[in-house]
Amino acid sequence: MEQLEDIIRTGDIFFDKKNYSAALFYYNTSVRSDIPNPKKAHLWNKISCAYFHLKKFYNSFSSINTALELDPGTALYWIQRGDILQSDAFSRYNEAINSYNKAAALDPQNPMVWIKLGLFNERIQKFDEALEAYNKALTLKPNDPELWYKKACVLNLMLYKKEKESRKKLSDDLLPEIELLTEVLRAFHFVQKLDPRNSNVLYIIGVLHTKLKQYDEALHSFDEALKYHASDKEKPMQIWYTKAELLEKMGRASEAIEFYDRYYEALMTEYSEFMKAHPHTKSGLVL
Repeated sequence: MEQLEDIIRTGDIFFDKKNYSAALFYYNTSVRSDIPNPKKAHLWNKISCAYFHLKKFYNSFSSINTALELDPGTALYWIQRGDILQSDAFSRYNEAINSYNKAAALDPQNPMVWIKLGLFNERIQKFDEALEAYNKALTLKPNDPELWYKKACVLNLMLYKKEKESRKKLSDDLLPEIELLTEVLRAFHFVQKLDPRNSNVLYIIGVLHTKLKQYDEALHSFDEALKYHASDKEKPMQIWYTKAELLEKMGRASEAIEFYDRYYEALMTEYSEFMKAHPHTKSGLVL
């Protein structure tokens, strides 16, 4: 048994190093041994995960089904089954949601179950269900900035959908839209409170303040986003352009031109570098 544990640990080492083919060799060697069902089910789940990473989805699906035959009461295995079923190789969404719901019934105190349900419903554009799932996860992890970000992004998608619908209806009643916009802004402000140096969140807050015509607050958010923008290699082009648009709305034309110039200079640099790397590409850029 001690030798078997060593073989499994070796498989785990290779798995952690993302050498999934090597991990599979050790896991498959171990799973053929005479071991109790719960431990064997755990191994089949690891085999399924390794196949999943190698994009061998049918092998992964077969392996997780074997794990569930041995131990149907472990939520983690149902989550893995849901992940496989919602992959592009299967796209069996009804079965995927059933697997996630089974996991939720088995382990409702596991935030990962609700996060998976949120992500899945977001993918199939069931935003109300995604929001409900994220809210349940937040009751278990109330100060998780990534989870608050997921919730804020779903609210933002709901806002975008409502904006499109209101434009189609040519409705003058903007109150529901403004109420939702304010809720989205509150959610992103909470993310920013938990993660104050997140440049992307600060940028989104600036955009939302702009929609509410709160221009001073928007400008402050864009300035903060530029301050905390992490990478010198990745120029904050979108922030420059959006800030320029805002300054133009505020009647500060000379400052707007400065940021438009930064944006177009970076754009032309990127274009020049692309053309050097792809010299046979026909230019479609209009100057």
